[in-house]
Amino acid sequence: MSRPNMENQTAAWLDALTSAESKRHEAAALAIAKSPTYDAHIIAALKNIAHADAQKYARAAAKNALQKIAEAHFAAGNDIRAYLEQLRLQGDKPQAQTAPVVKPEMPSPVAPAVVAEMQTIEPAASVDLLTPLPVHAYTPAPSQSKPPAPAVPFDQWLLSERNIKLALYSGGLLLLLAGLIFVGINWAYLPGIAKLGVTLGVTAVLYVGGALLFRRPSLKIGGTALLAIASGFLPLNFVVTHLYLTQGSANGMWLVASVVCGAVYAATALWSRQNLFTVFTLFAIYSAAAAAMGMWIREFPTHPLGYALVTLLVLAASFAARQIARTQFAARTLRIGAHVAAPIVFLQALIAWGFAFINSYQRDWGWSALAAMLVIVILYAADAWRAKSLYARWGAAVTMGVLAVLTCTQLQLASIQTGIVLMILAAGYLVIGKFLQREKHWREGLPLYMVSALLAVLVTLQAAMAYVKTPEHLALALTGDVALLALATYLFRRAELLYAVAWLGIAPVFIAAQIYLHEMVWLGWVMGALMLAYAVTGFAIGRARLRWGGAFLSAAALLSVMTPALLYPNYFALTMGLLAIAILYACFALWLRWQWLLLAAFAALNLALVSGILNVFVAPLDIARALCVGLAALGVLLTVGGVECKRRGWLMWRAPLYVVAGIDLVLAYLLALVSGEWFVIGLAGIVGTTALAMQWVERAQLRLWKLPALLTGGGALLWLSGLYAVVVLFQIPREFGALAFALAGALYVAVGLWLRNGERAELFGTPLRVVGLATSGCALLAAAVFNVPPVVALTFAVGALTFGADGFVRKQIALLYVGGLFLLGVWAWLMRYFNVSEWQAYAIPLGMYGLLVGWSEMRAGRTRTFQLATLAGLIVLFGSAFYQSLSNWIYAVLLLAESALAFGYGLKTRSRMYVQAAVAALLLNGIAQFGPAFVQLERWLQVGAIGGILLLVGLVALFRRQKLLETRRALTSEWKAWKP
Repeated sequence: MSRPNMENQTAAWLDALTSAESKRHEAAALAIAKSPTYDAHIIAALKNIAHADAQKYARAAAKNALQKIAEAHFAAGNDIRAYLEQLRLQGDKPQAQTAPVVKPEMPSPVAPAVVAEMQTIEPAASVDLLTPLPVHAYTPAPSQSKPPAPAVPFDQWLLSERNIKLALYSGGLLLLLAGLIFVGINWAYLPGIAKLGVTLGVTAVLYVGGALLFRRPSLKIGGTALLAIASGFLPLNFVVTHLYLTQGSANGMWLVASVVCGAVYAATALWSRQNLFTVFTLFAIYSAAAAAMGMWIREFPTHPLGYALVTLLVLAASFAARQIARTQFAARTLRIGAHVAAPIVFLQALIAWGFAFINSYQRDWGWSALAAMLVIVILYAADAWRAKSLYARWGAAVTMGVLAVLTCTQLQLASIQTGIVLMILAAGYLVIGKFLQREKHWREGLPLYMVSALLAVLVTLQAAMAYVKTPEHLALALTGDVALLALATYLFRRAELLYAVAWLGIAPVFIAAQIYLHEMVWLGWVMGALMLAYAVTGFAIGRARLRWGGAFLSAAALLSVMTPALLYPNYFALTMGLLAIAILYACFALWLRWQWLLLAAFAALNLALVSGILNVFVAPLDIARALCVGLAALGVLLTVGGVECKRRGWLMWRAPLYVVAGIDLVLAYLLALVSGEWFVIGLAGIVGTTALAMQWVERAQLRLWKLPALLTGGGALLWLSGLYAVVVLFQIPREFGALAFALAGALYVAVGLWLRNGERAELFGTPLRVVGLATSGCALLAAAVFNVPPVVALTFAVGALTFGADGFVRKQIALLYVGGLFLLGVWAWLMRYFNVSEWQAYAIPLGMYGLLVGWSEMRAGRTRTFQLATLAGLIVLFGSAFYQSLSNWIYAVLLLAESALAFGYGLKTRSRMYVQAAVAALLLNGIAQFGPAFVQLERWLQVGAIGGILLLVGLVALFRRQKLLETRRALTSEWKAWKP
């Protein structure tokens, strides 16, 4: 039912249900029961009628309609089923109507989204299910997607056509199986003619019964099933005849059975126009062909030719059947059968050819297998031409390629001759594919293109397998590949194929040069010449069409990598080649205006520098030092060049100069690490100063890129590495080295304070401050590890001064806290220097520091940090005293005093944390001190004490219950009013 009709039907039902006539109620309810629709307004109206209608028949009809709705919409019908159950328990008596029934003004079905939402709502426990919902007027919801179709009832599913077919065919298969078993086991008890009579009778009964059922349209499914079963029994008659009556030639009986069965199957197919019997006919045809070849053709390699001819005839029959009205139903099945058999026959022919090829005395039989393959090729080609089948085109292309390969092998052609033939065939495939391709429909020519590529790959692989003996064959094969790709480039006008031409063209030249040139250097010069030729060609073509010239330029880029590898280890030739490559890349960068192409030019220049130094120096240390100086000089020159490009307005060219300069300077610094401390000191100064200078020169661009002042930070770190080299060079003790780094960090922080305003603060002040603070922290950690108390105390004092001064000037309380913590470190290292082993000498300052920080945070209004700092301080104070009190009662007195002070301070300042910590400490202290004594008491004393305490508590609670409650409420209210 369409949506407008459904809306009209719902409106009519609601109009009848909301009327005052019980007859109309009954009629509408009966109609709804036949087409149960889940609609909130209809359900509400039906509940009203089932609950309060005066007539019993109307109430019964409404209950029935509600039951049908709940069954059709099982998941959403829980509330309806519960409602009906309560009605049943109440009895069939009309009740007073509890809600008015309002006739809708513009009825329309509820939107599916609303129904889905209602289906997920469970009724609350307090809702009376007997109270029907009021029916209100509603407006149509916006049109949405169709609601999901109601679930098919089980009985409809069980009796569906699919299941009936499944049952019939399964039963038939079982009957056939039963028949075979009967033949194998119980057949011996009957004479031969009786056996044949039984099978003939069963077959005839099945055929007649199937024909009679098939003539009635309602029983057509059963008729088809019986005819199929009869068709399965038909060959059984010939089996019985051969085994128990004639006992003659098996192949002869097989042929007769196939011919007769095929005729019967064909007649059945023409009479019933069912393709199932067309499939049976195809099986019978191939069975007859197999029987005939088994009788008259003994050579296995010749069998595929017969099957191929039969398959070709089946395809021709499908073409003929399409022209006759009565047989058109079988045309598609015959064609499908031919296409199913064709690859199987082709594979059989391939196996037969392989069998004949392996046995040299039977090699002539291979021609019949090749003839069978040719028939399959003709089959695919005919179907591709007649039916415009893309699948057939694939089959024709593939089978023709295989046939060509096997034919060349059968003719025992040389590898070069085979390669030429297959390359010519591949080229023909390309041309034919382009002819068949319509406009840009690639899939029409794709089969031929793919097979063309596979043939080329096959020729190349064949030549590659014989590369060791005949490398020139691979060069020729690759040349053919290049020619094939060039033809494809011309046919399809695709620049991507030209890339393949240019790149693959390197391979035959390289192989030919290897054959005729025995020195690697000369091979490198040949590749260099080819690189230059590619570059010139790319430049000539690229001036008009850069996309096409890019193919040769990219190949030249590949050769620029190969040529230096071939010139190695002749460092002089390598240096010259790299310089030429650098100049070539620089020229093309300027021509194409691709500034990043300069990276390749500078990479070649750097490699030329390396090879030139290797040509002059031999000792590793000398090489490292020369490279260090050379890379540093090149880095500085490139940096200056970048600055000059900026000054002249050539802004796009300075970025690659800076990138390579940075890499060169970093590499020079790394080489300086193995060249000696003086090199490290010099490179650290040069690179660090250059970094800070570039931070200032390129400040606008760096700010535009939103990059932090990384250059300043890097330069500062490099200066620190120079300081480390000074420490190592002059053999300064490591603890004083840590002190030196702490002083350097203090100097950085001082400079950061000096440059804390304006643009210089962003560029230099902030990064120097960050590096300085980090350096101070690392220096303090190193000093602590070196463990020389006086120097460590002095280092911590420098760190405390650094962090404290920076925090005081910048008004950052966190740095002041860190400075105070370092002052505690000074105190701790001094205590250690004077051999003070008392824990409280360390714990009391640290705990008081935590309480002091907490007090400061409380004044600042930061409750969370106040709690953390105060808790840490109290844990240090109370914890250390508690731990020591376990072995000495003096510390228990100390813990008692500290707890009392904390408790008093907490009461005075109304702080919950101090009071809680003090109470917890007092309890722990009491348990630790008096617990062992209590455990050592007599058992009766322990029990009496526990009982007395419990009794005392009970009495107090008994007589002062109300007072205790009031006191607890008052204390709780006051406690919550205190500070944390």
